[in-house]
Amino acid sequence: MNTQEKSPAALLGGVLQQLPDGVVVLDGTGEPRLVNAAAARLLCRLARDARWLPPELDRPAGTSAIVTLHDLGGCELAVELTVAACPEAGPGGRLIHLRDITGLHRRQRALEQLVYRDPLTGLYNRRGLERHAAALAGRGGEGVLAAYYVDVNRLKQINDEAGHATGDAAIVETARLLCEVFAPADLKARVGGDEFVVLSRQRDPVRARQAVIRLRRHLARRNARNGRPYTLSLSVGFTWCRRGESPDLHRLLDEADTSMYRTKREVRAGAVM
Repeated sequence: MNTQEKSPAALLGGVLQQLPDGVVVLDGTGEPRLVNAAAARLLCRLARDARWLPPELDRPAGTSAIVTLHDLGGCELAVELTVAACPEAGPGGRLIHLRDITGLHRRQRALEQLVYRDPLTGLYNRRGLERHAAALAGRGGEGVLAAYYVDVNRLKQINDEAGHATGDAAIVETARLLCEVFAPADLKARVGGDEFVVLSRQRDPVRARQAVIRLRRHLARRNARNGRPYTLSLSVGFTWCRRGESPDLHRLLDEADTSMYRTKREVRAGAVM
């Protein structure tokens, strides 16, 4: 045998060091037996010890996942990992394959912003609402799922009298108002030029109705202190169903929409919100 020829183990080790993806081999006690160069570079961004594996990445064999972490500088890092059994590292040995997909993750989120978000307010658009509403409604638990339909009154008048930039400001202010009143986990969307939808998990129907009262109070305070050239007026309708009833979301939103138009007729009759 040529003494310059490498053994299969040495040859394999050399190949692993050249791979662009990270490879970590752990023995049955969780101690690293091998950390290739790509894995070391990745782990050095997460800790000063390149052989320290964060708990989020220390998964059992058979796991595949995308994990979001923060590096030592506080920057977000997305890692795709696959874990396989590695009997060569002893009983319970594992091979963890790591791939840095931070760039891809950012591009996907940017694309999602374009597809599912309203560019003016940052809220979901109608497509985003439809994408996420079923997941929100399908979560079990006690309480009710409330649907709110919100319409900006006289937006055309604001546009005609003060300009479209002022009309856009009224739309943005409405979005901020909804974010103030409703919880971060609630689903908020702009579904038309002057129309918004909120899907909110509430403890009971009384709490669901109280959200409308809070919205009116916040709006009144804004109108009292804001020196803008218009009074922001909203029509709000809402309905609810018990959580876990697998609601027909289209029916639920139609009912909230109908309720909103009843309020709008009251506004036109002089009861301005």
